[in-house]
Amino acid sequence: MTVDLPAEDTLPRVLSLHGAGPSNRARMDYLAAHLARLGWGTVRFDFSGHGDSSGTMSRSSIDKRMQEALAVATELDRTKAPVLIGTSMGGHLAVRLSEDLRPSHLILFCPAAYGAATETITFGPAFTDALRRPGSYHNSLAYSAISHYAGRLTIIIGAEDEIIPGEVIDRYLAAAKRARSVRLERLAGAPHQIHGWAVKTPGAERLVLSIVEDELQR
Repeated sequence: MTVDLPAEDTLPRVLSLHGAGPSNRARMDYLAAHLARLGWGTVRFDFSGHGDSSGTMSRSSIDKRMQEALAVATELDRTKAPVLIGTSMGGHLAVRLSEDLRPSHLILFCPAAYGAATETITFGPAFTDALRRPGSYHNSLAYSAISHYAGRLTIIIGAEDEIIPGEVIDRYLAAAKRARSVRLERLAGAPHQIHGWAVKTPGAERLVLSIVEDELQR
């Protein structure tokens, strides 16, 4: 677990959740450092089977990741509404956790959505088969969760994202009827691996940081 703080006597208010595949908490180094400079502390960690975690992917699931995230969320400043930042699978998790954590801001990078039945399936062939079923995400519990969300919603998606179907984003936007505000940013030239692209592409990192900074000032 990594906690990026603007000062030693503060508690983090931001919880960052990384995605699946080869991802880990280090993908958010650039954003967490910027948030600390702005006065926002961030806590981030590796889900089981990723980075420095002690767990294994084959014994993990979406449901288990939600429990891990809730455990880490106890590190947040409980006197203020948190900010949840989620990427890909972490976006689905952030939305699901919004019902328990009641964040002021949901900032989702290329958010995925998973069908209700997939949340308890351990990662592996059975999980992959479930994802490949046409429309598997249509009954995602994330859509139900976001329909009750009353804070600020920001979705940042790459215009060249090759993983997340456009319908997933459309359903998030359509369901977020109670959100205080809804903002969609499509980044020209950006693929699904949006954070890696941002730090390597001239001007892209500044663009991403400015979007997040602008939202947190509202």
